[in-house]
Order: sequence, then C-alpha cells, then structure tokens
Amino acid sequence: DDIVLKDPLNTFMGIENYKSIFWNLRFHGKIFFKALWIDINSVWQPAENVIMVRWTAHGIPRVPWESRGRFDGTSEYKLDKQGKIYEHRVDNIALNKPPPRFKVISVQELIQSLTCPSTPGPTYFELSSSNKRK
Repeated sequence: DDIVLKDPLNTFMGIENYKSIFWNLRFHGKIFFKALWIDINSVWQPAENVIMVRWTAHGIPRVPWESRGRFDGTSEYKLDKQGKIYEHRVDNIALNKPPPRFKVISVQELIQSLTCPSTPGPTYFELSSSNKRK
C-alpha cells in the first residue's frame, strides 16, 4: 500500500495520494478535452526490479481555437521482491505544440495547466470624459 509518485518537482507518498493524482488527471482531462488518449511507445526492463515506459498523451481540446495537445514522457516503475510497484517516477514530461517546443513540467503543473485559474481577474471598462453623455 505504500507507493511513492515522483516527478521532477514533487513527491507524493501513499496509495491514496497516488489514486488522487490520477483521478485528478482523468477528471480534468474529461472536462477540458473532447478526446484524450495515451499511446505506449515502448516498454523495457533496464534492471530486474525496474520497468520503463515511454508514453505520449494526446488531447483534442473542447475549444475550437486550440490545436491538438501532446505530452511526451516516461514512467519508471520500481518493483519490490513480490513484484509490487513501490515507486513510480514520471519524467521527461514535455508539452509539444506546433511548432514543437519542449518544456519539462511536473505532474502538478500538468494538472494546473488543465484547470481554470482559481481567482479570475476583474473585468471593467473605463470611460474617458470625452465619451460621457451631456
């Protein structure tokens, strides 16, 4: 039940936090994308207790002015002697937009990039004195 999820900036400990992170990713993915899928590009085992996965997450936003989004990354799973995963390290997360520009981001930044700002900025109009009615 003890699992650690690590990304370049954060560490989350415990199965409940692990479930919560992936629940949030799925939840926000369904809100902001009309289609969202993950391709597994390759799987390999560099050591007896390590499994590596290279993946690409694709998304088609619900808004018409955005192009498709793509995130590339790797997941490293460390296994204990019983074959259970005790650590999941997500790395090399890159947001790819045409033209391709790569920026490594954390899982938390990925979730925040899919959400709306928590406090919207006020919108107001200022009238100049020449526009006022007499």
